Amino acid sequence: MIDAQTKVRLIKKLEDKKQFQNLKIFDIHIWPVIRLHFAKISNFQNKNQKKILSTKKNYLKLLNFFFKSFFQKTKIVDVFAYSRSEDNIKDEDNIYYDKNLDSVIKKFRTESQSIEKYILYNNNSNELPNIEEVYHFSLLTYSTINYILFRLSILFKLNIRKFKKEILFLNKFLDKNFKIDTNDMYKDLTIIYFYSKLFQKILKKKKPKLVIVSCYYNLIGFSLIHAANKLNIPSVDVQHGICEPVHIMYNNWNYIPKKGYNILPNFFMSWGDKTADSINFYFNNSPHKAVIGGKLDLNQYKFDKNKSIIIKKLKKIIGKDKKIILFTCSLRNIPENFYQSIIELSKKNNCFFLIRFHPLHRFSYSEKLINNLKKNKINCFDYKITSKANIYDLLSISDFHFTGDSTVAYEALNFNIKSIIIEKEGKIFFSDYISKKIFIYTENFNEIVSIINNNINFKLDKNDRREYYITNKVVNLSELFDLNER
Repeated sequence: MIDAQTKVRLIKKLEDKKQFQNLKIFDIHIWPVIRLHFAKISNFQNKNQKKILSTKKNYLKLLNFFFKSFFQKTKIVDVFAYSRSEDNIKDEDNIYYDKNLDSVIKKFRTESQSIEKYILYNNNSNELPNIEEVYHFSLLTYSTINYILFRLSILFKLNIRKFKKEILFLNKFLDKNFKIDTNDMYKDLTIIYFYSKLFQKILKKKKPKLVIVSCYYNLIGFSLIHAANKLNIPSVDVQHGICEPVHIMYNNWNYIPKKGYNILPNFFMSWGDKTADSINFYFNNSPHKAVIGGKLDLNQYKFDKNKSIIIKKLKKIIGKDKKIILFTCSLRNIPENFYQSIIELSKKNNCFFLIRFHPLHRFSYSEKLINNLKKNKINCFDYKITSKANIYDLLSISDFHFTGDSTVAYEALNFNIKSIIIEKEGKIFFSDYISKKIFIYTENFNEIVSIINNNINFKLDKNDRREYYITNKVVNLSELFDLNER
């Protein structure tokens, strides 16, 4: 089993063997790309998962992009935002939105900053999201001739020779679970290189003062940041989940180039002090810095008085006098202990389970579990409506919250709900909150059943309120990133 702490130890071991911080291939710092390789190695494998960056072959959309890019008048913007298609999910009105990024976009607009949002589509995208100012773009839009010339160049051959030498050196210290495939890594670097060229073309036309992404550590995120770096445009990563204490794309950077990594953001926009302090500990005295911007979708929810239609539907399905138990999934399968808990608690017919899949989760991961529940004639659960509903609406009606390692545990504190952590990964990520008894950790399904049956109080007390992970301060983003001074 490959857990987060194992990855941290591995990173430290490799950096002690050789400092990779200044190593570049195609003018790209490759150490963050290698870290991404390790970050993606998990304790589960999904054989049906498609490669994220394979481009959807929809020529009408490509033609539309060509038209927008070359024939329409270019619109100058203050902020350029990039969102992965898989981060955009449908709300109850069937409108796509990126939970973390769209709230930041909305805030910038209230501060009179012009902003455009770009989305890259992949083979997992079945349709075009209904969002304004969205463009579909592809590696195909960058000149094929340029690519061929690059492959034939001496620069290419020298870089590939250097690259293979470094990867072979790394692989000497890695067991079979971690070894790097040189062909796959080469393809990744090529994608970063050419998307960076494409983004540079777009950014030169758009002339933004700032570039923002949510979840920077993917090949296209690296490309955009690299392009912004080339044009001296500051870049921001908007926090989308847990960043500490053992997330190797945010923490445990032991060696940093004097001018920083050219594919890492200048700013990490964090939800609160805990995350910012953790990131800044490792990036101290470097061009990379964490700043506190808050969790804007949560702040905006507090002022939104519209009642959700989906929640009204759910309440009808749930019925009266039921304990409502919300389970937020990680990217792994629903753990066996929670499955057993559903079976046991369903016997009394006084509980209802809201199972919310991770936004990047494919339902097929847990299809077997759901089918088993149905075969056993257990109907006291919902996952389809729950996975579409606003998470804050779900928290507002829940009595208990269970999770493996989802940051919804932190968000639940704002709804006066403690969380029960039922997986080992969560024990690592939430160790301080567990030690302070703000969260409860157990993998024993009998204990889970006992907690619910005995109505153990999971409401917060005054001391717990001081432990909010998410700041309640309202931050002016234009001032935070000096947009009015540029």
